[in-house]
Amino acid sequence: NMLEVDCPCVTPEIVLKASGHVDKFTDLMVKDEKTGSCYRADHLLKDYCKAKLEKDLTLSAEKAAELKHILAVLDDLSADEVGAKIKEYGIAAPDTENPLSDPYPFNLMFQTSIGPSGLSPGYMRPETAQGIFVNFKDLYYYNGNKLPFAAAQIGQAFRNEVCLLILFSLDSCCFFGVQISPRQGLLRVREFTLAEIEHFVDPEAKTHPKFVDVSNLEFLMFPRKEQMAGESAKPMILGEAVSKEKSGVALVAHEKFSESREVEKFDDVAKIIARSLTAAGISHIIDITGTSIGKRYARTDEIGVPFAITVDSTSSVTIRERDSKEQIRVSIDEVAKVVKEVTDGQSTWADILWRYPAHAASLADEE
Repeated sequence: NMLEVDCPCVTPEIVLKASGHVDKFTDLMVKDEKTGSCYRADHLLKDYCKAKLEKDLTLSAEKAAELKHILAVLDDLSADEVGAKIKEYGIAAPDTENPLSDPYPFNLMFQTSIGPSGLSPGYMRPETAQGIFVNFKDLYYYNGNKLPFAAAQIGQAFRNEVCLLILFSLDSCCFFGVQISPRQGLLRVREFTLAEIEHFVDPEAKTHPKFVDVSNLEFLMFPRKEQMAGESAKPMILGEAVSKEKSGVALVAHEKFSESREVEKFDDVAKIIARSLTAAGISHIIDITGTSIGKRYARTDEIGVPFAITVDSTSSVTIRERDSKEQIRVSIDEVAKVVKEVTDGQSTWADILWRYPAHAASLADEE
């Protein structure tokens, strides 16, 4: 039940400036002072520490503790701190053993210009999330101005990372590939497919319909401070985490009535139908906006949704066909089967009308 977007690969600078990528999407690089070859400074330091810990049998306990601490805080070290450690340990270029330069930040984005004037800078997107963020207003409107919702995007991303040339041969032919930031033999290229999902919720309201499904879900609470101190993680259920959050509010504060309402029964029916549609591979969305049924029909007709299911009973629902606006009444257990049968072309809508009783919509429903 996620929304999907397909955004451009070229992103204006203002977007990536606001997200911090222009200033902070960098890696610390060092350069071979004689050949000019570039290396990731943090990777060289990490490889050195791991090699000493694994292979140096004469390493003292104090020195081992120091190296383990460096591995734990490596991502938080500044350029000066990384450079100081490289010099202290005498780390040289791995290919030539030549001395290395001081670490310097290298931005991983490919820069380009937008338009014929060349005055509008842009970048090839390093990830797909920004396209979702800048289209939040449209996604929010499409979701009926309601939270929560999720949006997903699958597309190409581009990162100008340091690479290692790998040669390999097949019979009499010779090929080469580019391995970027090689980790455990992972073969990557500078242009790659990325899939990202963004979930949007109101941080002050934890009572959305799906919360009850995960309120007792246990997960590991492992704050950075405890990780740095070497402490163990502790399990905590989601409901407890919400109650302990500074901005959290008691869930009962949002309840207007203690007794169950008739419409709440329909919510359970809608969830059952949604699960059956998902199991059948049918894309769908639950419209819980406060607008009239007629306006909801008009909205779905406009965007081309072929069928609308209206939950008005705990035993049966109506299915409305977009083009003819005709409706039938179907039991809850048969909803997914009927929709699947028509969308797969196994039956026509005329066949379905003949098999199931028609439902006469009121004038108010269509207004």
